[in-house]
Amino acid sequence: MNPTQTLKMGDAKLFPHATGAAEQMVREHEKEEPLKLYSGWFCPFVQRVLIVLLEKKIPFQYIEVHLSPFRLPLLLLLTKRR
Repeated sequence: MNPTQTLKMGDAKLFPHATGAAEQMVREHEKEEPLKLYSGWFCPFVQRVLIVLLEKKIPFQYIEVHLSPFRLPLLLLLTKRR
């Protein structure tokens, strides 16, 4: 099995979107904002950032992304990552 097939299989096992209270938070932060938070609902690392943004009431736009590099938003692909 090649890496592309593995990525697709792993991504297919994930629930496709947030539900419950998380889904409500996503809806509340869909509006265009200068600060963008790219995340998958399942990412524990982004959860820390999300908690700080919510607690400090910092406006942000939540953009759901998937693990598969074939489904990432163009803007995220163009950003310089370390």
